[in-house]
Formats: sequence, C-alpha cells, structure tokens
Amino acid sequence: AGRFLNAWWIAVFALVFFSTIKRAVYLLPAYPAIALLAARALTEPGARAAALRARLFASPKRAALAIVLLDALLVLPNPTVWKRQGSYQGILSFVKQLDSSVPATAALFAAPEVKNPVLIVIAYRLDRNILRKPMACAEANDYFLTPADAAGLSGAGRKVLAAAEKINVALSVALAPQGKTCAPENPKLREDDQADSTDSD
Repeated sequence: AGRFLNAWWIAVFALVFFSTIKRAVYLLPAYPAIALLAARALTEPGARAAALRARLFASPKRAALAIVLLDALLVLPNPTVWKRQGSYQGILSFVKQLDSSVPATAALFAAPEVKNPVLIVIAYRLDRNILRKPMACAEANDYFLTPADAAGLSGAGRKVLAAAEKINVALSVALAPQGKTCAPENPKLREDDQADSTDSD
C-alpha cells in the first residue's frame, strides 16, 4: 500500500512539475495519497514511527522549520517560480516609473494590444482605473500604455517616457490630438490573455 501511495503522489507531482502550465489546483489529485501517508506515519505503531513523531513534534519551532524546508524543497527547483518572480519585479519597477511620470489628474489609457494580466496588475498597484482606447484616438496630454515593441513605440505626435521590454509595455504621452474620436472601453479578458494568465500560473 505504501508503494502505491508513493507512486500516486510522485506521479502527479512529476506531471505538474514538468508541465509548462502550472496551477495549484493541478496538485489536488495527489492530496488523498499524501493525507493517507501522513496519517499512516503518525498513527502506525513501531519504533520508527515513534521516532518520527518525536522528531517532528519535539517543539513547535522544529515543526515549523520542517514545513519551511519542505516548501523550499518543492518550490526552489521550479524554474517557473523564478521566471514569474522576474516578471513581477519588472512590473513593479515599471509601476514606479508610471507613478512618478503620470500626474494623478491626467488620463491614463491602455492600447488594446496591451496584455490584460499585466494591465490588471498595473491598475491595482497604481490604484486607478485604466480604460482601453486606441492610440489613434488620443487627445493632447493623454498618457497611454502601449506594447514596447517597434510597432507600439512608432507613430508621430507622441513621446515615449518609459519602456519595460521584459513585460512588453511602454508609457507614451500624446503631444497633440491624433485625429480620431472614439469612446474608451473597460478592459476585457481576451482569449490570448486567458492563455497568458494560465501560463503564468
């Protein structure tokens, strides 16, 4: 029984660990096996089980340290964790630039090409609503978030104030009306954004 339970949770963990798309819920099938193994280790008679219980529960500090070490063992080898951390740090650094460059009373919009997961984090960190509007509809002194690639940075009548290539977002300000009138829209999660948010998890 013990070998079966170990094979159970190890197989599930291996599939999730090597998968390109990771979410915490994908580990749920391993929980029953882990729970049964933990219950067996804590309740079965024998010198080895008694020694294990004595080591784990000798003090609250030791139990907490064991949990921290186990979490580190599971998280640190995962390259997705470091990739996500680098991306998040890039967003935070860019948000600081936005906060110092965009006046609180100025309008801030996002071009439709900006990915929704990144836009949600930026809006949350700035504590302001960011509506979507094409750069072609900009009025003078409107601030825009656009992609940081060549297409997003090109165009007359605008000035690029900051750019974060790692997350592909740039901040531009319109120097003059761009000549087109259209109403801003609330951000909507598109299909490609759903895929991106799933990959980041």
